[in-house]
Amino acid sequence: MTVGFVITYFHDEKHRPSGRSMLERLVRSIRSSCENYKIFVIDNSSTIDFESIDGKDDDILYYRINDQKIGGLTYAWNLGVNYAFDYGCDVILNINDDLEVDKTINSFIETIRNSDCKEFGLYGPVTNRGGVSTPHQERYEAGDRLIEVTNAEWQGHTGYPLNGFFLGFHSDFVRKFRENFSIFSTREEEMWGGQEEYMFFHLTPKGMRSFIVESCFVRHDKLRTWFDARERFGNKRTTEENLEKRYS
Repeated sequence: MTVGFVITYFHDEKHRPSGRSMLERLVRSIRSSCENYKIFVIDNSSTIDFESIDGKDDDILYYRINDQKIGGLTYAWNLGVNYAFDYGCDVILNINDDLEVDKTINSFIETIRNSDCKEFGLYGPVTNRGGVSTPHQERYEAGDRLIEVTNAEWQGHTGYPLNGFFLGFHSDFVRKFRENFSIFSTREEEMWGGQEEYMFFHLTPKGMRSFIVESCFVRHDKLRTWFDARERFGNKRTTEENLEKRYS
């Protein structure tokens, strides 16, 4: 069994000069914490060429999108999830590049693998205060509960149960929901926003359930900055012609 880490990555010397260093830190934290994993780096039009991290790249599959303005973040996310699914990953973690994991990530992975809700379960960790906009995910350290986030627990806070900086699910979840539409929104007005709202409002009526895995603590710096496609660019759809795929 293999866990797939889907990381949407972007480095730009002017707009996001910390992109490469954040990716390096995240990859190193995965390598020191996990076994039997594959990292799917979806490069959303970085201005520098991708290079191996610490001289190692056999654990990374790298894909480059030539023009991020066409599909935004959501195209990159959907692309990464589909690659991880087709690769055969049984657990897929769709994560920001501006965070760091530790060995508690293994508890998160095993929670999903052992779940009775593989087809319908969406999972998130806890994180440092200020790392997310969902107060019920904020902690000082890992705990020991698995919390199903009900209306009573999240209503009045943000309008959605989990923050999109780190979302985990089983391959059965992808198989269940990707047949009719993408996991993440492809609507032009949403392609640069967070996807928590879309997943909650569209997938919950179809049976999706959301859980917080307290035993997994992830540090989130919340340093992410991206071009705003709605103001800078047009909202054309991404096509395969704009994608370069390279297996490392």
